[in-house]
Amino acid sequence: MEAVQEPHSGPQANEDAEDFDKFWANAQRRQISLKNVMGVDVVLPPMLPLIFQAEYRRMKNASADDEKAVGRLVGLLFGQDAYQRWREAGMDLEQFSTLLLWGIANCSGNPISLGEAREQQEKAKQEKLAELKAAAEGGEPPKKAKGK
Repeated sequence: MEAVQEPHSGPQANEDAEDFDKFWANAQRRQISLKNVMGVDVVLPPMLPLIFQAEYRRMKNASADDEKAVGRLVGLLFGQDAYQRWREAGMDLEQFSTLLLWGIANCSGNPISLGEAREQQEKAKQEKLAELKAAAEGGEPPKKAKGK
């Protein structure tokens, strides 16, 4: 396996090579803001941070009462203390899941409104309820539409 060279090292540095850092510094990446989330305005990062996926997996594998894992994940999108502030302000599970879906979608380059995020959450909830009902009745769960 070849060793990674230090930045800009080596006699073979190609002057015509594209500069990754310069490219991203000049890239137009939109900042998305949301006003008055339980009294606090938030600004999303322009894209999901690379560490988000690892933190998401860690959260899914954590115990149900691991608030630190949830807080770390939420902090990557909405700021370090956002989860704690929202809990203390009385945010409910529907509001939280809608906001999280909205944040992930927008940071992933799929801009949606809060209303659209809530509709998606409601649809997912209804599908899950239909699956549970079918399982309880011994039937087959409904088929999901392709591409949905």
